Amino acid sequence: MTLAYPGCRRSRREFTLIDGRHVVIVDEILPSRPLASVAWQMHTTAKIEQRGRSVTLVETAAGAEPARLFMRIVEPEGQVFATAAATPSDPPRQNPNDGVSKLTIDLGQVEAEAPLRVGVILSPDEAVCASLDLAGILARSVDEWNGPLPR
Repeated sequence: MTLAYPGCRRSRREFTLIDGRHVVIVDEILPSRPLASVAWQMHTTAKIEQRGRSVTLVETAAGAEPARLFMRIVEPEGQVFATAAATPSDPPRQNPNDGVSKLTIDLGQVEAEAPLRVGVILSPDEAVCASLDLAGILARSVDEWNGPLPR
């Protein structure tokens, strides 16, 4: 991702699948200059139920039970999810993203040379999402995410 973020010396995203059901996404950002703001974002057509560090995405289909995906911010501490419109501002004549919402984590200003990590877990199991111990995974830089990760 580094080439897409010219204000960063390095920007990496890695993810791992745990037990074939739970996804952990970790972004590591090392800015080369101070950044006025950094935001983690995800677009979705699901209904978003907010609960601070956690959210539930609910997708309904006619005649079926609603599907739920649970998400939790693992790091950094103190961050919460917010929602925003997914309508693009520029350039003109883009797809208006009707029916799409944007789930965000506003990380605010980031100083130069200050590494930043954002970790999010996604799971179809609410209890696992709330309690899965990720210390072994999160203790490693994403550069070390080759092969099996400890849990």
